Amino acid sequence: MSHALPLWQCVDLERVTLVGCTVQSNVNPDDLPANPLLRLEVDATAQMHADLAKLSCLVRLRVAGDLPNEDNGAGHGEQHQQSLFSIDVQYRVVYGLKRPCAPTEAELEVFAAQNGVFNAWPYLREFVQSTYYRLELPLPPLPSFTVGAE
Repeated sequence: MSHALPLWQCVDLERVTLVGCTVQSNVNPDDLPANPLLRLEVDATAQMHADLAKLSCLVRLRVAGDLPNEDNGAGHGEQHQQSLFSIDVQYRVVYGLKRPCAPTEAELEVFAAQNGVFNAWPYLREFVQSTYYRLELPLPPLPSFTVGAE
């Protein structure tokens, strides 16, 4: 039986840093359809620093709005989507280790997906919401993040 503490109990959040972003708009705000199809993709990875004193998570969020177009018959009834806008943003979340630990790859993966995303989510939400505003897109804010939610 292992007596190791869960990884989240071994770290302290140190900082959340914007790493990169890409924004693209293909729509005039006055022409935005009432209900664009919104897609939300979240990816997260984690790795230990070489000195084993820190842990970093790279968290990426992509929000895209699409306008579904009915196929004109050439594609056998398939739906095609026209991209209206996309926002892609990455943050690095750095944690200091309170005590030595040697997490497995599986533990790092779970930590990134839960803790990394949870700690980056307020920054991601604010970035997306302020970008909506700058693009003059009247869209609802991103939902709150809940660990374990689909």
